Amino acid sequence: MHFNSNGLPNLQNSKNGSLIYSKHDPIKESNRFSETILNEYSSLKYTPSTMICFGFGMGYHIESLLQMSGGNIRLACIEPDQSILEIPEVKKKS
Repeated sequence: MHFNSNGLPNLQNSKNGSLIYSKHDPIKESNRFSETILNEYSSLKYTPSTMICFGFGMGYHIESLLQMSGGNIRLACIEPDQSILEIPEVKKKS
Protein backbone atom coordinates (compact mmCIF):
# COMPACT_ATOMS: atom_id res chain seq x y z
CA MET A 1 0.00 0.00 0.00
CA HIS A 2 1.21 3.45 -0.89
CA PHE A 3 -0.25 6.77 0.26
CA ASN A 4 -0.38 9.71 -2.16
CA SER A 5 0.71 13.24 -1.34
CA ASN A 6 -2.95 14.05 -0.52
CA GLY A 7 -3.14 11.11 1.92
CA LEU A 8 -5.31 8.84 -0.23
CA PRO A 9 -4.31 5.18 -0.43
CA ASN A 10 -2.98 3.79 -3.68
CA LEU A 11 -1.96 0.34 -4.84
CA GLN A 12 1.55 -0.41 -6.00
CA ASN A 13 2.39 -3.08 -8.56
CA SER A 14 4.52 -5.65 -6.72
CA LYS A 15 6.35 -6.65 -9.91
CA ASN A 16 7.57 -3.27 -11.13
CA GLY A 17 6.71 -0.79 -8.36
CA SER A 18 4.42 1.35 -10.52
CA LEU A 19 1.34 2.90 -8.93
CA ILE A 20 -2.13 1.90 -10.11
CA TYR A 21 -3.53 5.43 -9.77
CA SER A 22 -2.04 8.90 -10.06
CA LYS A 23 0.46 9.64 -7.29
CA HIS A 24 -1.00 13.13 -6.96
CA ASP A 25 -4.78 12.92 -7.19
CA PRO A 26 -6.38 9.54 -7.92
CA ILE A 27 -9.89 10.96 -7.61
CA LYS A 28 -9.28 13.62 -10.26
CA GLU A 29 -7.73 10.96 -12.51
CA SER A 30 -10.73 8.67 -11.97
CA ASN A 31 -13.13 11.49 -12.78
CA ARG A 32 -11.33 12.12 -16.09
CA PHE A 33 -11.50 8.39 -16.85
CA SER A 34 -15.23 8.30 -16.08
CA GLU A 35 -15.93 11.39 -18.20
CA THR A 36 -14.16 9.78 -21.14
CA ILE A 37 -16.10 6.52 -20.80
CA LEU A 38 -19.47 8.19 -20.33
CA ASN A 39 -18.85 10.62 -23.20
CA GLU A 40 -18.13 7.66 -25.48
CA TYR A 41 -21.43 6.07 -24.46
CA SER A 42 -23.35 9.31 -24.93
CA SER A 43 -22.35 9.32 -28.60
CA LEU A 44 -24.11 5.97 -29.13
CA LYS A 45 -27.71 5.65 -30.19
CA TYR A 46 -28.50 3.80 -26.98
CA THR A 47 -27.47 4.09 -23.38
CA PRO A 48 -26.20 0.88 -21.79
CA SER A 49 -27.86 -0.11 -18.56
CA THR A 50 -24.93 -2.25 -17.40
CA MET A 51 -21.17 -1.85 -17.62
CA ILE A 52 -18.49 -4.41 -16.77
CA CYS A 53 -15.27 -3.26 -15.16
CA PHE A 54 -12.19 -5.46 -14.94
CA GLY A 55 -10.31 -4.57 -11.77
CA PHE A 56 -11.60 -2.96 -8.60
CA GLY A 57 -8.34 -1.40 -7.39
CA MET A 58 -9.11 1.12 -4.64
CA GLY A 59 -12.56 1.69 -6.14
CA TYR A 60 -12.00 5.34 -7.11
CA HIS A 61 -13.04 4.73 -10.73
CA ILE A 62 -16.07 2.69 -9.61
CA GLU A 63 -17.34 5.47 -7.33
CA SER A 64 -16.74 8.05 -10.04
CA LEU A 65 -18.59 6.08 -12.75
CA LEU A 66 -21.58 5.50 -10.49
CA GLN A 67 -21.72 9.12 -9.35
CA MET A 68 -21.30 10.64 -12.82
CA SER A 69 -23.91 8.33 -14.33
CA GLY A 70 -26.45 9.56 -11.81
CA GLY A 71 -27.09 5.98 -10.75
CA ASN A 72 -28.48 5.16 -14.20
CA ILE A 73 -26.16 2.21 -14.81
CA ARG A 74 -25.44 -1.05 -13.07
CA LEU A 75 -21.77 -1.77 -12.72
CA ALA A 76 -20.40 -5.29 -12.48
CA CYS A 77 -16.78 -5.40 -11.37
CA ILE A 78 -14.47 -8.38 -11.78
CA GLU A 79 -11.39 -8.33 -9.54
CA PRO A 80 -9.09 -11.29 -10.22
CA ASP A 81 -6.90 -10.66 -7.15
CA GLN A 82 -8.93 -11.59 -4.07
CA SER A 83 -6.30 -10.04 -1.77
CA ILE A 84 -7.21 -6.55 -3.04
CA LEU A 85 -10.74 -6.98 -1.72
CA GLU A 86 -9.30 -7.78 1.73
CA ILE A 87 -7.58 -4.37 2.09
CA PRO A 88 -9.54 -2.46 4.78
CA GLU A 89 -9.91 0.70 2.66
CA VAL A 90 -11.28 -1.41 -0.22
CA LYS A 91 -13.58 -3.51 1.98
CA LYS A 92 -15.45 -0.34 2.96
CA LYS A 93 -16.29 0.30 -0.71
CA SER A 94 -16.99 -3.20 -2.00
